[in-house]
Amino acid sequence: MLLWGGRISEGINFPGDQLQVAIIVGIPYPKPDAKQKALQNYYEHRFRRGWEYAVTFPVAVKLRQAIGRLIRSQNDTGVAIILDRRASYFRKYIPGLRLSRNPVEDSEEFFRDLDAKVSGNEH
Repeated sequence: MLLWGGRISEGINFPGDQLQVAIIVGIPYPKPDAKQKALQNYYEHRFRRGWEYAVTFPVAVKLRQAIGRLIRSQNDTGVAIILDRRASYFRKYIPGLRLSRNPVEDSEEFFRDLDAKVSGNEH
């Protein structure tokens, strides 16, 4: 499991197969405090894209960084599961993001397909 703002989501590398599944619980939206509201107001006034610049982009970056714990080289593979139905909003920022009605089954299928490719027994 990856914790937002914690050491696991931001600072430790897991090369090879040390980390194959990341479970991300929730969307790392910023706290709706005065500083965040001021930032959003500034971007809205300056660029007419307050929510996008102050919320959407930073959240997409944090999600991609957490998912990036899985993929540290071209040989790394893994499955990231985001346990929040609002994740679909970030599809255009996270290639390959898709809805799963059964994350366990889909993850098992991913690794079966990967094993088949590695062993040369693609179906």
